[in-house]
Amino acid sequence: MTTQPIKNRKALNGANWVLQDAKCSPFKPEIYFIDWQKQALCVKDFSHCSAFVRKTLGRWTVTKEASVLATLDGTSGVPHLTGVIDGPALIMKRLDANVLPKPVPVNPSPDSTLTPAFFEQVSALLATLHNMGVAHGDIHRTNLLIDDAGQPVFIDFASALVKDKKMSKLKGWSWRTMVKIDLISVLNLRQQYFPDHPLSAEEVSLLATQPRVHRLHTKLRKSFVRPVKRFFRSL
Repeated sequence: MTTQPIKNRKALNGANWVLQDAKCSPFKPEIYFIDWQKQALCVKDFSHCSAFVRKTLGRWTVTKEASVLATLDGTSGVPHLTGVIDGPALIMKRLDANVLPKPVPVNPSPDSTLTPAFFEQVSALLATLHNMGVAHGDIHRTNLLIDDAGQPVFIDFASALVKDKKMSKLKGWSWRTMVKIDLISVLNLRQQYFPDHPLSAEEVSLLATQPRVHRLHTKLRKSFVRPVKRFFRSL
């Protein structure tokens, strides 16, 4: 079915914007679900942020993620880009998918939709992205969804890095490092849900050689980023 392109925010004025998370950060976009011309859409919107954030972080994030999604156009397991409008805001086709449940410290429920096989599918999807030259760079529980068919979906490509033929040596190193971090992140997630799942020799080696930048990022996330997020969510 051919649909009209979404050129600006004014075109969506008649749509019902449903905010998905009432608690927001002054530096992060609000997420809305809207229905427009028989399309179920998701909008990542920076319009509520300050002018400084909109013109810097907001514009950079929307432009960057739109470029990555355009590279992945037609790939299953990632959002489909619909447009970029003033705000700035990124518009994507809405996914029939949910965030992964929180890991259970003991044995998972027998009726859980998650199995070790699910993470094999995650690894296969990740391999597809890497083969297309895209390293995600920020894989964690809320950026990995499971759709109604039990298949994995990656979202939030604002931190992604795309490989190209004219990459500098520094960008090439960064891309290879991010690919390795992606693999480690998926492995760590699997072990959170299935701590008794056996590790292959390759996986043991991967965990033993984590990039220093990944170790630093993990420490900063635990000691700084998470406390700051909790503070803003408490306001």
